[in-house]
Amino acid sequence: MHFELQSKRVNKPMKKVDFGNEVVVYTVHNLLELDRLWNDLLMNWAKNETEDKRNCWKGKHAWWLVPRLQEEDSLHDFMISKGIKTYNLWLENTLLDKAAGKYYQKREQFTKINSKIKLGKDIHMAAFGDNLIKFEIPEVISKKLEKLYKETKKLEDLDVKYAIDIFKENAEISFTVIKDEFLANKFKEEIVSLVKSVKNKDLWKDL
Repeated sequence: MHFELQSKRVNKPMKKVDFGNEVVVYTVHNLLELDRLWNDLLMNWAKNETEDKRNCWKGKHAWWLVPRLQEEDSLHDFMISKGIKTYNLWLENTLLDKAAGKYYQKREQFTKINSKIKLGKDIHMAAFGDNLIKFEIPEVISKKLEKLYKETKKLEDLDVKYAIDIFKENAEISFTVIKDEFLANKFKEEIVSLVKSVKNKDLWKDL
C-alpha cells in the first residue's frame, strides 16, 4: 500500500514486525514516508519524556531538511518547548551539510561535522529515550543523494525537482527500533561527547 504524498502522518507503514518487546522493524516505501514515521516516533516520545531529554543522530546527510523543512521546524518547535536538546553528527562536509548545520545551530541545537568517520554504507543511527534507531538508505537512492549533495555548489543551484524525485523514489527501506536503555544511552553519550567538543558559534562561519 502506498501513501499519498500529501499525507501528514504515517498511520500504517507497509509492514510492521515485532520481535518480542525489544525490537520493531518497520518497512516503508520511500524517504518521505521514513521521515514521517521518524517524526511521529519523536513526537510521541517528546510528549512524555521527563528525564533524559537528549535526541541524537549520526549519518552522512540530514536529507530530510530538503523536502520537509516545515515539518522539521514544527517538530523542533515542540521539542524545544519541552526542553529537548538535539545533537547531530554529520559524516560529510558538503555545502548542503553546512547549510543544515547552520539551520540547527540557529535553533540553538548542537551540531558537528566529522568527515574523518567513514561508513561503507549509507547508515543512519539515532537515539532518544530508550530507543535506538537504525536504517540504511538503499544504494540506488544513496548514489543519487551523493550526486545531489556533491554537485550542489551554491544553494540557489539546488535542483529541487531532482531532489524531490529522489525522496519519493519507490524502494523498500527497513527502519529498526531497538528498545534498550543501555545501548541507547551508550550511543547518546558517544554522540554528545563528539558534538559538544566544538562550540556552535565556531561552526559554519564560512557559509
